[in-house]
Amino acid sequence: MPDAPTPAPEPASNGKAKRAKAGFISQSLVDAIDLADDCHLEAAKPEVAAKLAERDWSAADQTKLGEHLVKADDLQNDIAEARAGKGTRTQEESEAREKLLTALDPILKGARRTFASDDAQRAAFGIGHNLSNAITGEVLRHAEYARDQLTGTPPKIVLKGVIATEITAIATLADKYKNADWAQAQAQQTASALLQDLRTLVETKINPARRELQLTADMAYPHRVETNAAQRKAFGLQVDRPLA
Repeated sequence: MPDAPTPAPEPASNGKAKRAKAGFISQSLVDAIDLADDCHLEAAKPEVAAKLAERDWSAADQTKLGEHLVKADDLQNDIAEARAGKGTRTQEESEAREKLLTALDPILKGARRTFASDDAQRAAFGIGHNLSNAITGEVLRHAEYARDQLTGTPPKIVLKGVIATEITAIATLADKYKNADWAQAQAQQTASALLQDLRTLVETKINPARRELQLTADMAYPHRVETNAAQRKAFGLQVDRPLA
């Protein structure tokens, strides 16, 4: 397992703007990225880079860590966008559902007029079911049954009082509702997959590179030299002890 981020008792502020965080990224993951970012920015200072180079932290090492951090930024932005898209699609799903339920009203009324109270067709069309609180699959099942029975030349069933445009609307609105529900599920899956990519990047790339940079700084700025205290803090190192 990669080393966990070394805690800094008094994290140094370098004036950088903190990146925006997606709400469901764990704080430990955010902290790991921020610590690596702090270390990377400190190592970029010319006088610090020269000291680190003496201890074999190369320009290539610095560049590679920077690339990993850019990738982490991109993933966090992608996660935030996916989560925002999920919220938008949830609204779209709610609106599509409401329109479909409204379109089903005349169909159910026509089925009540057409079939006797003990006829099984009533239940098939959704009569007796609380569609307003039904799950997506149940609403779609009744809508698709209505579409299948009422369309065609000739239709399998003709309902009293139901007009052609009401039958056509069922098919269109059922598809819109199904697509909105699918998009919401896909947004959640996408955000989860991106989060796993971010976690893997931190654990396998960023944490090991950050750890190596901290070990290098620990050698370049030894804890027994009091004047190194501020520099050690900048790298998230304890002031009075070596990195364990």
